[in-house]
Amino acid sequence: MFLRRIRPRGKGRSQEYWVLLESYRSAKGSRHRVVAYLGKLSAGEISGWEKLSAKLEGKAAKGPGLFDAVAADDDAIGETALVDLKNVQLMNVREFGQVWLAWTLWRMLGLDELLIGQMSRGLETVPWHVTAAILCIARFCHRSSELRVERHFYPRSALEDLLNVPVAQVQTDRLYRGLDQLLGHKKAIEQHLRQRMGRLFDLRFDILLYDLTSTYFEGQCADNDQAKRGYSRDNRGDCPQVVIALIVTTDGYPLGYEVFDGNTADSTTVQSIVEKVENEHGKSKRIWVMDRGNVSHENLAFIRERGGQYIVGTPKAMLRQVQGELTDQQKDKSLTITWTRDEKKKQELCGCYLLRTNTAETDPVKLWQQYIQLVDAEWAFRITKDELELRPVWHQNKERVQAHILVCFIAYAMWKTLGGWMKASGLGDSPRELLEEMAAVKTGDIILPTRASDNTPGPTLMIRCVTRPDAHAEVLLNRLGVKLPNHLKRQRMTMPAIASEPCTV
Repeated sequence: MFLRRIRPRGKGRSQEYWVLLESYRSAKGSRHRVVAYLGKLSAGEISGWEKLSAKLEGKAAKGPGLFDAVAADDDAIGETALVDLKNVQLMNVREFGQVWLAWTLWRMLGLDELLIGQMSRGLETVPWHVTAAILCIARFCHRSSELRVERHFYPRSALEDLLNVPVAQVQTDRLYRGLDQLLGHKKAIEQHLRQRMGRLFDLRFDILLYDLTSTYFEGQCADNDQAKRGYSRDNRGDCPQVVIALIVTTDGYPLGYEVFDGNTADSTTVQSIVEKVENEHGKSKRIWVMDRGNVSHENLAFIRERGGQYIVGTPKAMLRQVQGELTDQQKDKSLTITWTRDEKKKQELCGCYLLRTNTAETDPVKLWQQYIQLVDAEWAFRITKDELELRPVWHQNKERVQAHILVCFIAYAMWKTLGGWMKASGLGDSPRELLEEMAAVKTGDIILPTRASDNTPGPTLMIRCVTRPDAHAEVLLNRLGVKLPNHLKRQRMTMPAIASEPCTV
């Protein structure tokens, strides 16, 4: 026998009811039938019915889940105890809100299931897919080095409870090896995220935005043959760097990326990126939207030969060739491409912008709107660099550098997933405010010394509780349709707790 929740459908109905069912075999296979309609139940009543149904079937009662509500009659507490109120303490306060939200996004994207299947299990104490979750959640929440994750982030967060990995088992060496293990699954991760985010947010992949950025290194990076000096978008031409090419949808959702040598010219990356997308996601008549730095006759011919389309800006060198024509035809209403000019400098090229395309679209406004969506790609870089702190890179090994960029890519996918989730809930699409609100949600151990009726000391009880968010954050969470757990752990200790400096309540 087992319980089943029923939520009646209909406008204005938000109640839930419970029925007790039993399984039986029939000629047509296994079936369920109603034993009793139980109506609305409290947390304690639900626990009681589950224990009763298990006892009737001769099964052991199911233990409480991580996020099960606290039942008043739970066996974890059992008999009534007298609490010494003068010595109640709050200990081990940890960060919970942000890491819990990041862990929720990790599972929403199905990365836990993907990596369980992709990352083979060996003799390691902590599974590699769990180590990958620690790395990506840390990048999403606090953007720190692996050493800082070990010494500060993980011990001060509630990930130990969420992932069931003790603090002592999260060391720098394990995190570094986790980076090495994760990098080999880059292609599978990109393909999986495309499918999962496409289903979650009904994304279109017929128009893709392509842009490049660079990130610099602290150190000489002598062992990294990709680390070279080149044009730095970060104004750090004195440092070696790598160039990162990012492909996103028109809404800024990431599709994939590649890492190139630091002195790579923008236009030389296009053909390999187009081939990458076709190899991983199939050929189709995609429209590539690119800035003029990526444009060359060879690149455009390459896209046309493969049946692709493009909307690109025109390089300045080519604009000089047609400057006279643009000046003569500035007022020609029949032109299908538009540009703006500085009226004070009509003889100068500054202010002209010419778009080139092989699409069938003839409306200049629509063409410009599609082209200006490159801003979403630029915002993707800005979020990755500023919010997720892609720069500077401290790793010196080539593979570790690429793994670091992969972790930032996954964290950006989590960021965009949260933004899409918020947008679908009518909360805009900027996660920063919600993350700041969630930072105030903590966990803490409530230490409850007890005493017997004759005043002799009794066992000490510990409940790891979750603080409640303020009213504003509660509204945001309700709009998202999620509910924070009340507690994470309960246990009985025979001796008074000795922990970090207590905060007496």
